Amino acid sequence: MRTTVASTSTTSTTTPEGQRFYTIKRGDTLAAIAAAFEVTVISLVETNGLDNPDDIQAGQTIKIPSGIVVVAELPTPPLTTP
Repeated sequence: MRTTVASTSTTSTTTPEGQRFYTIKRGDTLAAIAAAFEVTVISLVETNGLDNPDDIQAGQTIKIPSGIVVVAELPTPPLTTP
């Protein structure tokens, strides 16, 4: 009788919670990237130490800041009754 034993190994890489990266594609702009990740252009520039936000290259990987939320509209205050 022949017995087959299967074995597997798992390698995992842990990325700190909230830490995200994006590899820039041809035609991308920081404004489009910021909108897609719901962060500000300024936060992308500061997080990545970019001297010129217009000088990004396809293939360049940038860090996406976490904990920043872009609000499109101010919330409506709750109604109060006199």
